[in-house]
Amino acid sequence: MLLMANKHTREEQVKNYVAEEWFAAYDCKNIIRNLDFCVAQKQVKSTL
Repeated sequence: MLLMANKHTREEQVKNYVAEEWFAAYDCKNIIRNLDFCVAQKQVKSTL
């Protein structure tokens, strides 16, 4: 997917695009304090 950014592109659209296209293998959902974008390793849920 190619994002055609212009002055009307919302910041959230850009963040979502970057998360999906470049960091799909990671967790980008957490927001830590005032950081706009966070990338972390996905946590593996254990089943017992």
